[in-house]
Amino acid sequence: MEKNSFQNEMDVRQRFHKLCYWAMKCSAINYYRYSDYLKEHEIPFSDLSEKEMNKLYTLDEYAAENYLFQVLHYDVYVRDALIAEALGHLTKRKREVILLSFFLDMNDREIAKALRVAQSTIHAHKRRSLELLKEHIGGKI
Repeated sequence: MEKNSFQNEMDVRQRFHKLCYWAMKCSAINYYRYSDYLKEHEIPFSDLSEKEMNKLYTLDEYAAENYLFQVLHYDVYVRDALIAEALGHLTKRKREVILLSFFLDMNDREIAKALRVAQSTIHAHKRRSLELLKEHIGGKI
């Protein structure tokens, strides 16, 4: 009977070894399949362009960190303290022209229509405002 129990134990061991072999083989197959999937669907960071890298993060902006200017019915936030200070030294009309032109991307015709003044007046305000801003900021840098 001992021989029979020894044979049973050997059978159990062989089955266990076979089961382990198949488990390892299936795990290896799954690993290689997943590895191939990753190669097809993932790109290393080093292969990304700068434009794509810039899409991978965001910056939180808080109103306390910005300077608020109101022009017409728009709220314009300025992040740079030096520019905000320089804008604060302009007259209301000149500041409106600069904010509408450079921060809200309006052209002279649109600004003239919104402020109900001649287009040439807008051009003159913009030119003089830029000179004043340059003087103010140039003295601070």
